[in-house]
Amino acid sequence: MNIDDNKKSRAALKSYFVKNAIPTEQQFSQLIDSLLNQRDDVLVKPAGDPLSIEAVGDATSFKKVLNFYTQISDANPAWTLSLRPRTNPNDPQTGRPGLSINDAAGNSRLTVDAATGGVGIGVAAPIEALEVNGRIKAALLAIGPWPANPTQYEFFGVTSLDQNQAQNYALLQGSAGADLGITFLNSPTSIRLRIKNADRMVVATNGNVGIGTASPANLLEVAGVARFGLLGIGPWPAGGNYMHFGVTTLNQAAAGNYALLQSAAGGDIGMTFLNSPTSVRLRIGNGDRLVVDPGETTVLGPFKTQGAHFVKLGYPSPSGRYGNDGIRGEPNLWLDSAGTVFLKQGFTSIGMDVAERFPAGEALVPGDVAVFDEHDRTIHRCDRAIDRRAVGIVSGEAAFILGIETEEVPIALCGRVPCKVDADVAPIVAGDLLTTSATRGHAQKVDDPTACAGAIVGKALTSLASGKGEILVLVHGR
Repeated sequence: MNIDDNKKSRAALKSYFVKNAIPTEQQFSQLIDSLLNQRDDVLVKPAGDPLSIEAVGDATSFKKVLNFYTQISDANPAWTLSLRPRTNPNDPQTGRPGLSINDAAGNSRLTVDAATGGVGIGVAAPIEALEVNGRIKAALLAIGPWPANPTQYEFFGVTSLDQNQAQNYALLQGSAGADLGITFLNSPTSIRLRIKNADRMVVATNGNVGIGTASPANLLEVAGVARFGLLGIGPWPAGGNYMHFGVTTLNQAAAGNYALLQSAAGGDIGMTFLNSPTSVRLRIGNGDRLVVDPGETTVLGPFKTQGAHFVKLGYPSPSGRYGNDGIRGEPNLWLDSAGTVFLKQGFTSIGMDVAERFPAGEALVPGDVAVFDEHDRTIHRCDRAIDRRAVGIVSGEAAFILGIETEEVPIALCGRVPCKVDADVAPIVAGDLLTTSATRGHAQKVDDPTACAGAIVGKALTSLASGKGEILVLVHGR
C-alpha cells in the first residue's frame, strides 16, 4: 500500500515547528492530514464509550473494519477484520452480516454469524453453534474428516496413531457414497465398554466378544447368565457347579424348574440332565414322539433299537418274588443282545390268535381260507373241497404274528378267528370240524373226519344254518 505524500512523518512535521520557524499554510495542511479525524475518518472515542470504528463499503462489500499488513508497503493486507463475510469470497451475493477475520484472498478464517451467533472456523455461514471446516485437535484427540478418506468419512481418533492407516480410527461415520450414515466403531487392538471404569463388554483383537470378562476365549463369552427374551442360559442359580438352560418366567433357583442342566464340576462333572416341572416332550415336526409325565412315559409311534445292547421294560419285582438273578430279576420283559425275548408275567393282547406271515399269490382278506401252492411257494384262496394243501384262515387282528415282512399275509396258526363258510354245502353247528370248500376262500362242514385228515382247518364255535357268511372258528390242523 502506498502512503499519501501529504502524510508526513513525525520528524518532518516537527521540523516545521522549531523555534523561530514560521510554518506555511501547506505545512499546516500536512500536519492536519497526517492526523486522524473523528468525523472524516469515522474513528470516534466518545466520552464514556470505547473507541468506535465505522466499516468501509456498501451492502455488497466485505464491510472492512481493520486491515493488518505484514509491511505497510505490501500491496494487500495479510488479514482483514470485516463485518460481512462471504461464503464465496469472489461472489458479493454470498455475503452475510457477521464478524469475520479474513485472509488475504478474502476467505473467512473465523466468523461469528450475526443472525445465529454461530461460530465458524473456515466457514462463513455456520449452521451450528460451532462449525469447523476441517479437523479439530484437542491435545491428542482429533475430530473431523478422516485422513484415510476425507471425502467419504468423518472420524474421531487420537493423533498419536497414524489416522491415514484405516485400522486406527476410534469412531467413523460415512458422510457420502454407499456408506452414507453407516457408523463404525473400531480399534487397532480391542474395544472396551466400561461403567465406573470397569470393563463390561470387550471385543478382543481376535474378534472374540466378552461380556463380564476382559479375555474371552470364545467367539462370545458371558461371565454370568445370558438372557434372550424369556430364555436364560448360564450358571444355574440353584447350584454353582452346573450350567443351565431354562425360562426366566420360572424361578431357576428352585431345583425343579430348569430345562437342561450339565455339571461343570464336582463328582457328576459332565453329567447332563433333561428336566421339566410338568412333563418332557420329544417332538418331530411339532408332533409328540416321546412324552415323559410325572407318572408315566409314553412313546408315540414305533420303538426301535439296534446294536448289541439290552432293552429293559418293567419295574423291580415286588417283595423279591422273582429274585434278582438276571433274566428272572428286575424287568418284566427282557430283550437281550441276541434278540431273545423273555416274559415273566405272560403275554396279553386284544387279539385272539397267533399267526404266521406267508407270501401271497393273490389278494386275500381276513376270513379267507388259504392253501399253499408248492410251485410258486405262495398261498391262494382255496377252490376245492378237502384240499390237503390247506394252511389255515387269514387273520385280521392277531395277538402275535411270526415274521416281519408286512406285505405278506398272516395265517392263523391257533386261537379264534372269523372264517368264511359255505353252509349251503351242509348246515354248520358249533363243534363241527371244517375243511376247505370248492367255494373260493370258504370252508365247509366235515362229514367224514377220516377222509379229511390233513385238510381240517378248525372247529366251528358258532353256527350257520344256510348260505354263505362268517362264523367264529377255533383254529387247529389235523
